[in-house]
Amino acid sequence: KADKLLHYLDEYEDNKENIVKEFGSKFFLAFVKKDCVNCKDGVAGYKNLSSNFSSYGLDHKFKLYTILVDKTDDEGEYLAKKILRDNNGLFETLCADFGESDPDYPLFRNLPDKKDSMIEKIKNFPDQTLTTSNGMETPTTFMIDIDAYEAGTQFGVNGITQIFFNYIDFITDTVNARTKGAMLRDAWSYSGIFDPDYQDNK
Repeated sequence: KADKLLHYLDEYEDNKENIVKEFGSKFFLAFVKKDCVNCKDGVAGYKNLSSNFSSYGLDHKFKLYTILVDKTDDEGEYLAKKILRDNNGLFETLCADFGESDPDYPLFRNLPDKKDSMIEKIKNFPDQTLTTSNGMETPTTFMIDIDAYEAGTQFGVNGITQIFFNYIDFITDTVNARTKGAMLRDAWSYSGIFDPDYQDNK
């Protein structure tokens, strides 16, 4: 199923209706590893968001799909390498478009004082995956929002309108399940640090 979703995103124009039909029009896609502490911490945020969706002012449940990048196939090859090789065009486009974005773009601001490294992570995404055994940065989370992307109301690539690498809202002093859930809510609703106009309000 993961291969199919990545293929659909890679060949977006031919498959956007398939994405909506089989996966939904808006959802999270997280690349994770078994022993990734931040990936496990993120689970608490997703659970909190799921349990408190209406109290966060959101009107429908979110969907989350995950890809375990350090899983190997029958020949011992890491899934991350296979995903990149089979869908290389998608990741090249992400690197070109997101990687060259303004460093103040909200996309890169969910970790404190690391705007440049956010850009470098995207630029290096393919190289990391190809040159290390399971070197894909995790957690890497895509938010796909077909309706907003098609309407032109949100910047994106092939329906992907957000990319982030942790579950921290650096504006908040405390880090717990509630704040992680709130960060995911902000990503989902393009608010807080994910508001396209946020950089104008610093």
